[in-house]
Amino acid sequence: MTRRRRARGTALTLALTLAVGALGGASAAGALPASGTVSDTRTGRPSDHARLRALLERVTTVDGAPGALAEVRDRRGRTVITSGVGDVRHRTPMRADSRFRLGSMTKPFVATVLLQLVGERRVRLDAPVERYLPGVVRGHGNDGRAVTVRQLLQHTSGVPDFLQYLRPREIVADPLTHRGTRELLDIAFAHPPTFEPGTGWRYSNTGYLPSE
Repeated sequence: MTRRRRARGTALTLALTLAVGALGGASAAGALPASGTVSDTRTGRPSDHARLRALLERVTTVDGAPGALAEVRDRRGRTVITSGVGDVRHRTPMRADSRFRLGSMTKPFVATVLLQLVGERRVRLDAPVERYLPGVVRGHGNDGRAVTVRQLLQHTSGVPDFLQYLRPREIVADPLTHRGTRELLDIAFAHPPTFEPGTGWRYSNTGYLPSE
């Protein structure tokens, strides 16, 4: 049960903050060696993952990516596989303890956690977002009372995508700048909905913003 709660705690988002008080936090990963395939960090038993290694090597050769990293966690522990370089200027190998930002790959995990909460009858998919996040979805015609949890997850809410209103130069100028959830929500809700909730489909990162 503890392990299950920790896994959920890593995926809290705008659509999931409704249950933040009931979920535990994820523990930080331990330090790993610098590069290459890392043996199981809890048992010391090596993991092969030959197919995964081949896929990573393809990514950094045929597909042209400079570097790639994959981490596998199972009952035996954790294995990290790397390929390519982490610094294209100095050609240094990709490190197994590299820090990186996760993008939209987190969304399937978020949706899975929410469906678990639905299964526990703690969340209703067709309930308005306002029930769980009062006053959060507001501004320029955006209204959490008219948007359901299901619509947020399915990108049918019409909630504007904040990335549409961040200038590329702002991001490139300082890619490590942290923008909090409230700031990004303010950017999104300074603009009208893309469409009326439930009447269309458009990808929107706003519906999956992390909680703070």
